[in-house]
Amino acid sequence: MTNFYEVMESLNLTNKPVWTISDKNKVPMNARAAVLAHFNRDEFFKIIRNHPYWHTHASRPEDLVTLTELRSEPAAPLSALTLSLDLSDQSIMVIDIEQYFDNRSLRYLQRLPVIYSERSRHGGQHYIVKVPKEIQTADKYQALFSKSRVKFAQTAHSHSGIELFFRKHFITFTQNIISINQSNTTHDLRFFLDYVLKQANTNTVTRHNYLAADSSPQEGHSHDATVILNHGLTKYNRQAIKGIIAQNDDPDDSTREYQDIFTIARFLIKNQRSHYKQLPIAEGELQNPKSINDTAILAWVLLQYTYEFLDSRQKWDRPATRNQSYIEYTVNKALSYALENIKD
Repeated sequence: MTNFYEVMESLNLTNKPVWTISDKNKVPMNARAAVLAHFNRDEFFKIIRNHPYWHTHASRPEDLVTLTELRSEPAAPLSALTLSLDLSDQSIMVIDIEQYFDNRSLRYLQRLPVIYSERSRHGGQHYIVKVPKEIQTADKYQALFSKSRVKFAQTAHSHSGIELFFRKHFITFTQNIISINQSNTTHDLRFFLDYVLKQANTNTVTRHNYLAADSSPQEGHSHDATVILNHGLTKYNRQAIKGIIAQNDDPDDSTREYQDIFTIARFLIKNQRSHYKQLPIAEGELQNPKSINDTAILAWVLLQYTYEFLDSRQKWDRPATRNQSYIEYTVNKALSYALENIKD
């Protein structure tokens, strides 16, 4: 496989102003100001102060530069090169494969016509795949390409799954190249996308609204909801959840929150499937024995745990759909996936 810069040249990305550098927290910086300051910290902040519309991090297209400009700046830390991805303009998608993923997806990954691959920071892999215009514009795939990202094939690990990025996302390259020998074609890409489309329809696009309109248990179920809240997680579960959340360093707030909420949901649903045998519900404690399988109650319980374990953000109260706030939407999404994929 050719080197990183030759690949970017072949994709006509070298001289497009779509590049920046990520800082130590994986946040894309204002590359325009950084280049002007020759990556001198003091000069950088002087420039920022003198230009009130500039921010320290990349927030506008004007904050980005070309790859040629970065390579021409001797002080630029080229080990943290970051691309602002846009499928419609660049005709590529980036695939982030975590170290752990559902191995049923492996045969589909192996059919990808990969033009560049590298080892990611977490021990997984990054792929770049060209997406021809006839595939980009095909009606069949608009459910995928209309999104900025799609994730599937998660496992019980906190860092797991396969994520496809199409637009509105910054990709930081390690340039730790992995050689892949393959001669896959556009037909193979369609084979992969057909599989992803099926997965996205069940795991990402379609989800249920288990929560009642006021995020409360249905009338008459409040007592049983409180009982399940008290039995849903053991002391060991709580310690494990806190440890997993503490180790989750995903730089994207929304992704990290979903992963954390799914972690809570995973423990809750495993306990629910075992009828809470680790923290048994006493006979007669539930007013209605069927409450143990009530998805509205489970969603309400998961929402309470979310407020317990995670630090809330202003975004949580903003509407995500006509009937759900952002945090309700995320809880429903995590619960949907847990109910569909966690076995008895």
